[in-house]
Amino acid sequence: MASTSRLDPTDRPGEPHARCAGSADGGSSDGHPLEARNAKSGEREDIKRLAWYSTEFGLIREEEGLKAFGAGRLSSIAELESVMSGAVPVLPLTVENVIPHEKSVWSHNDVTFVIESVDQLARELERYFARLQVSPDRGSLSRRGP
Repeated sequence: MASTSRLDPTDRPGEPHARCAGSADGGSSDGHPLEARNAKSGEREDIKRLAWYSTEFGLIREEEGLKAFGAGRLSSIAELESVMSGAVPVLPLTVENVIPHEKSVWSHNDVTFVIESVDQLARELERYFARLQVSPDRGSLSRRGP
């Protein structure tokens, strides 16, 4: 169940996009991971959901309690209050938890996800992308493993 602590909409958590920018960390020059640019349609939808529920509508747990992490979360005070009151389920952000949930573009999200740190989010995304592999001869992605 969600914490009932109140969020201050003026709090500004760290910059989550900094790890994806540039090519030094495996991203393209336009800031998108190469895997995302070459992903298959279903994989692109997974990646969109991971972004939606983390950097758009995510929460981060800090010493003071839960805080808004995503820019979209900060843009809707009513949705933020609904989440913080415990009316919306709050689950740990893992690939397995996020992928089954559709994005809710025109209404409030019926579930939200929390990260413990930006490093934890980075590890979870790296775990997802590690399952994808760029095929040098085709320039496309394929799943690793069975």
